[in-house]
Amino acid sequence: MLDLAVRFGKGDGARIGETVLAGGKLDLKKRTAAVGSISFRKAKIAVTRDAAGKLSLLSLLRENKPSANVNPVKTAAKPASPFHYTVSSVAGKGIDVSFRDEARSSAPRFDLKAIDVSATGITEILRTPIPVRFNASYGRRGETVGQGEYHPGAAPVQWRRSGERSADPRLQPLFPR
Repeated sequence: MLDLAVRFGKGDGARIGETVLAGGKLDLKKRTAAVGSISFRKAKIAVTRDAAGKLSLLSLLRENKPSANVNPVKTAAKPASPFHYTVSSVAGKGIDVSFRDEARSSAPRFDLKAIDVSATGITEILRTPIPVRFNASYGRRGETVGQGEYHPGAAPVQWRRSGERSADPRLQPLFPR
């Protein structure tokens, strides 16, 4: 079991209280990895969208640039074959997310509580849709439940939402129909 924490943006970050990896196989010669399941619980995440519309979470992604001090050597070396991976299932339970939207003049904060999410069949093959299920609570009695498919490389998640009660209109842009 792992306890993980990461900071990003100005005061934003994530902490995952419990992370469990179960089952797996790594073959460095064949450049393959297979994981049976990844589960996490007790996570707290804080994300901000700044006035320019950039998400603080994206600061974790860095462009890989060659160092200015290194002179590339021209060789006819064969490029390494790509690394292949599969993750049979990922599940998160009891996740709390706080989102501050500074792109709006009132800079509202949206809090989603007790989020449960799961995804199956994750692979590096970018043409394979990943089934996703999601449910969360917000406000005093609001709840949203949905399922859909994430298409890697495509912009929005293709999402079907069901079971929503006490819809907060401020959350509508976050959960497209």
